Amino acid sequence: MPHSFGGCILNENRIKEIAEAAKILGLPERATLQVIKDRYRELVKKWHPDSGSKNEKECREMIRKINKAYKIITDFINNYKYPLSGDAILDEEAYIQRRFGNDPIWS
Repeated sequence: MPHSFGGCILNENRIKEIAEAAKILGLPERATLQVIKDRYRELVKKWHPDSGSKNEKECREMIRKINKAYKIITDFINNYKYPLSGDAILDEEAYIQRRFGNDPIWS
């Protein structure tokens, strides 16, 4: 069943693909664009075939995986529709507290 996330429709395969890409890049559950870029650059520098410190075939395979993972993550980010109003900007906990904080049923 497809899921809607940030205005993007994601099926189970796409969700798994994004999760695997994040794993390859070693990203935390939540990451800024700068963290993603920095991690990508670190990995490319580490695995670049010209580094000479590792097996060239293994390096080329890792660079291929890193580049593919970065493309998957950046494609997702570039197509995400960001909330820009009121309650939509609040994180989940702040929204719940603001919305239901004083209600004896929900708090």
